[in-house]
Amino acid sequence: MLSLQDREWKNFFIEDELTIKSGKRLTKADMKPGKIPFVGASDSNNGITAFVSNENESTDQNILGVNYNGSVVETFYHPYKATFSDDVKRIGIKKTDSNDKYTLLFLKQCILQQKSKYAYGYKFNAERMKRQKILLPITLDGVPDWQFMSDYMKEQEKRMLEKVLPYFKDRLLDDLLALGAMPDTTWGGVRLGDLFNITIGKTLDGNKIDKENGRIPYVTRKETNNGVDGFTEGHDEAYLWDKVPVITIGNETAKPFVQTTPFYTGTKVNILSPKRALSAGALKFIARCFESNRERYSYSYTANSTRLAEQRIMLPLTDSGALNHAYMEQTIAKLESDSLSYVTEIMQNRYEKLVSCINIQGGGTDR
Repeated sequence: MLSLQDREWKNFFIEDELTIKSGKRLTKADMKPGKIPFVGASDSNNGITAFVSNENESTDQNILGVNYNGSVVETFYHPYKATFSDDVKRIGIKKTDSNDKYTLLFLKQCILQQKSKYAYGYKFNAERMKRQKILLPITLDGVPDWQFMSDYMKEQEKRMLEKVLPYFKDRLLDDLLALGAMPDTTWGGVRLGDLFNITIGKTLDGNKIDKENGRIPYVTRKETNNGVDGFTEGHDEAYLWDKVPVITIGNETAKPFVQTTPFYTGTKVNILSPKRALSAGALKFIARCFESNRERYSYSYTANSTRLAEQRIMLPLTDSGALNHAYMEQTIAKLESDSLSYVTEIMQNRYEKLVSCINIQGGGTDR
């Protein structure tokens, strides 16, 4: 992994390594509506303040826009064609083959380090930009190491994507499930009441039982930990729900979970028992589909058994109109496999870093 700490750094005058080009004044009266971003001295929306059809000598792309007025020194990268106001300077790299996205993103951060010294009353104008020094990593020859800057930002992007992509994949899956838009199968609206017997289990008062020293899950309206709020045992068998797997849904939270082992329940927990046999995988799929519709419920409009029975959700069907069990099970199995692979990779990386750290500190061998 590339590190900023193991590099040599050096100060450079901006004018020695970068190009500085001015924008052009464009009044609101002269703006013509269009699709070209107009970049002003803003600190938000990537500096874009309007969309115009105006093109002039300030129209540019693959460039940094640096505010010298307004939100002074605020810097944004513009890979698309844009027209720049006279409050924004366009910054590029003189060595033209170094003007790739990642090098410019690295350079953006180096310029932003100077933000504290400038203000609306002390503008970052062209003359001051020229003589402003910025600290850059260098090669053995003492020149800016543009390749390192690009490689470093590519690596940072990859690490960030590894963290956020699973989240967005889940969000996309939820949207697809809600719309019934998953490929390779037919979808149709199905009433939960046609699939499940929906009841409230016999409840144990959480304030009156020992939830710390038992072995059987105590399922409540919690939105985390599969709804489990401790473990208990030793209660009358009438309170134990042992016909699993089932889906549990809290009245106020409308959060669905699949329970695969016997459990006790807290107050206001709906238990959805399949009228016909459904595997745990199929129930997990149905729970995900329901969760994509749970925003309709709230503390003032609870997910009680009557409303749940009438709730229709989109589910995959066979050509005959029956639930497509195989499709649901295969989809959930793949999701679980992908998630397990991702977590395993993260844990393996952490383990390797730990071993490396121990070895560096001399703790990896017998003494």
